[in-house]
Amino acid sequence: MPLPKNHPKTLCNLGLGEPSRANGFELPPAINQAIIEVIESEKHNGYTQSTGALPARQAIAEKFGDEQHPIDPNNVFLAFGCSGALYNAISVMCEVGDRILVPKPGFPLCQPICQNLGVEFDTYNLLPDEGWKIDLANLRSQITERTRAILVNNPSNPCGACFTAEHIQEILAIADEFKIPIIADEVYYGLSFDPERPFVSIGKSTSTVPVICTGALSKIYCLPGWRCGWTIVYNNGGYFDDVIERMNMFSMI
Repeated sequence: MPLPKNHPKTLCNLGLGEPSRANGFELPPAINQAIIEVIESEKHNGYTQSTGALPARQAIAEKFGDEQHPIDPNNVFLAFGCSGALYNAISVMCEVGDRILVPKPGFPLCQPICQNLGVEFDTYNLLPDEGWKIDLANLRSQITERTRAILVNNPSNPCGACFTAEHIQEILAIADEFKIPIIADEVYYGLSFDPERPFVSIGKSTSTVPVICTGALSKIYCLPGWRCGWTIVYNNGGYFDDVIERMNMFSMI
């Protein structure tokens, strides 16, 4: 979209989330070399599982899991970038006419995803004077009987903030109270501009609330053009047994 001409205010471009060589990011040679070796081996040119090759899902499980929070590779599903992962998560969580809650300000991709699926969305406010924390009272006020998920974007795009562990527990307490699962957009996993506020993953912050975390190679490995994303299903309490089954079915489409 072209910028308006002769605007009285200076405009700030928030569309700079592309970590590529053109924007000054240099990748380790090992990344390209690994791909070259895979191509030259000619061992991976056939069809694979619809949920993604098992070694890839195992690598994601090992990267984002730990002893306290192990991840089953069967609960990892590859997708066409993080946007595809969000599409998949909303698809299996919602039916036509259902609603999800999304942050404001937030990444605008949720709107076309919801429109495509016939899903409605409501927005909850972030607090600029409090480090872009979620306005918890406003979040509560937006919950309806058709609300099927709360989308939490942390680290935040476009605000660049990371939620504290204490604030994440406040968010989870509301989700637990209303029995609404979390879709966690963590495409900027591990990145923080504030050393006093390190990144904390929602998936590792609860043993009761079911969570779907979405991520991708794009930001943390500076490979946006590879369009490799994933969902990690944290099936706390077994509440997501059906979600995992439907995610497997949806991956076949």
